[in-house]
Amino acid sequence: MLDKMQESTNHSSGKFESSKVESCIRLFIVFKSSACRNFPLSTFHFPLPLLLLLLLASSLFAQDISIKATVNPAQIHIGDRFLYHIEVDAPESLAVDLPSLVGNLGNFEVKDMKVGEVPSTQGRKKRVWDLSLSTFIGGDFLLSPQEVIVWKGADTIRTRTEPVPIRVLGRIGAQDEDVLDIEVPLKDPHTPWWVWLLVGLLAAVALFFVGRFLWKRLRKMALPPPLPPYDDALRSLAQLRGLHLLESGNQAEYFFAQGQILRRYLYGEHHYDVLDATTQELRERVQTFTVVPLELRDLWLAYCQETDMVKFAKVALNDDDCRRLDTFADKFLLDLRPVFTGTETKAKEVR
Repeated sequence: MLDKMQESTNHSSGKFESSKVESCIRLFIVFKSSACRNFPLSTFHFPLPLLLLLLLASSLFAQDISIKATVNPAQIHIGDRFLYHIEVDAPESLAVDLPSLVGNLGNFEVKDMKVGEVPSTQGRKKRVWDLSLSTFIGGDFLLSPQEVIVWKGADTIRTRTEPVPIRVLGRIGAQDEDVLDIEVPLKDPHTPWWVWLLVGLLAAVALFFVGRFLWKRLRKMALPPPLPPYDDALRSLAQLRGLHLLESGNQAEYFFAQGQILRRYLYGEHHYDVLDATTQELRERVQTFTVVPLELRDLWLAYCQETDMVKFAKVALNDDDCRRLDTFADKFLLDLRPVFTGTETKAKEVR
């Protein structure tokens, strides 16, 4: 029976209109007989030939239309596509439409649709609707009849295609199962994202410390080695005098910088705590400076006291006093210069 259903094609013609013509003729005869019983025959002038001519023309108009609906293939599996083909062969002068085609397909989904026209015999034309359909429900189905409207001017004919059988088979061969079981999720062979995040953070931390180490190392290599305290004090005095602060009247700034040079030398060379000490504190601490001669201690304390008046009280010194204090700085460094042994002298010469 299924083979017969698969080989069948629908042909719908104007036969549906014959019943309409017969109904009209019967209605006319009944009406005519009823009228003749109540009124003389001469009072009715029915244009019987004209009425028969109109009915005959309508019947011929209907019988001149051929409708065919087919599917290919007639048996599919769930999810497969098949072609639903509707063809209307009618005179070229007639208009044809399928108004409810897409919405009258039941469980079938339209995947693609093409509408076209091809010439038939002389004076005729075939209107073709090709639909690509699919479904995910198994079983035996009949595609619903599709309404076909043919009209020319005020004359309209409505008909339908024949239902078309289609069988949808399940994928696993069982008649009661339509969809495959859900498979167990596969394990992702890739490394989890948090592992890559952790690796990235560790790499960033490692790069930070390596970069910091290299930066410090390169910085040390780029900087010249520090000078000995005595050489550094001599260079600092020369740079200070190159600023010509005394000549411009900046005595306070000059003697403040010069006093700091002498204090840094004492701290760097002999490790005496004098960097932040006041003159009064120096007067107490200088008694322990065994390296500094007693006479030089008194001269240095006098130097500090006199320059404090310039730095803090803004007392202006004359040129002779300025030269005297400036010369004392050279004497202070010279008297406290380091004494090298033979080995240290050779090392200093090599440097």
